[in-house]
Amino acid sequence: MTWNVTCEARGFPTNNTFHPWKHMIGDVTIRSDLHGNHEDIINSSKNTLTLNKLSLQDIGTYVCSVDNGVRGVNRDNIQTSAAVLHVKGTPVVVNNTNVTVTGEIGSSANIHIAFYNDPVVTDFTFQRNGSNIENTSRTCTYLSTNVIEVLFYNKNVKLAVSMAHLLIENLTREDFDDYNLVLTNSLGKTDFKVQLIQSGNILINSYNLKIHVICSKIIHSALS
Repeated sequence: MTWNVTCEARGFPTNNTFHPWKHMIGDVTIRSDLHGNHEDIINSSKNTLTLNKLSLQDIGTYVCSVDNGVRGVNRDNIQTSAAVLHVKGTPVVVNNTNVTVTGEIGSSANIHIAFYNDPVVTDFTFQRNGSNIENTSRTCTYLSTNVIEVLFYNKNVKLAVSMAHLLIENLTREDFDDYNLVLTNSLGKTDFKVQLIQSGNILINSYNLKIHVICSKIIHSALS
């Protein structure tokens, strides 16, 4: 997938100088060395930035900067304009490459997976051996929202994500197994594997969530 964004500058004199584009999320500058293609036309200039093979890391605001040596109405030589890029695709699991949750017999385990979804997820299920896990007196699946830190182009940024949870109470030996999270939106499905193993620890891989578990409810939380 390719994205083109064009910045056009008009003014006098027409000797416009385009500076490298900036890529930002919030107030964090992720990249500041993106060079576009310059084109001089009658009474104006254009600079077009092209991004190829788009991924989640490319979302954000792209800022064009240009000057012709004359101060503008903002009393600054450099004038700016911005465009926002949204990358749509199947759900993307973030900050999780190999997820292992540990618990001990008789305790509880909360498997939680962070994912970014645009378009939004229309269905989610946890599966074990190909069968969907239903909400029972001992198992509970639900969604929450959160803001977590992710690494985009080696820069830490905050990203609003959804969280899929599987809570299992009163663990038995049979519960320690491989599980799959299946996320579905209008563009397709994402299948992610997580492993629950027996250990003396109850839970690892925490996002420091502070929540109250209510099945079938959307719970909002924040990074602490």
